[in-house]
Amino acid sequence: MTRYEIAKAEEIAAGKMKAFSVGGQRVLVVNLDGEFVAMGELCPHLSVPLSRGKLDGDCLTCIGHGSQFNLKDGSVVRWVGRKPGWISGLIDGKAKPLIRYPIHSESGTLFIEI
Repeated sequence: MTRYEIAKAEEIAAGKMKAFSVGGQRVLVVNLDGEFVAMGELCPHLSVPLSRGKLDGDCLTCIGHGSQFNLKDGSVVRWVGRKPGWISGLIDGKAKPLIRYPIHSESGTLFIEI
């Protein structure tokens, strides 16, 4: 893993999120009342940017289809997909958690490992 400096912690207010391009990856950083979490910015369902989603506490809802994710651990709270069928099986597959990245704050600067 490589460590990258991404932003000053003060740039992402509590209850807010910000997308970054880091090490060839699209990453979403969320400030959960002073606890920073980092995950893949694209929804694992249809690759909709999660930075456009709705943040409610530690739950993020994808604007593209309504699936919800727990930001504390990346788990799926609610997976919204199509009814089973051969074509939807190719598109939806099984519910997939968010990709998580280690993030650290040092002297007010955020660092991520990818």
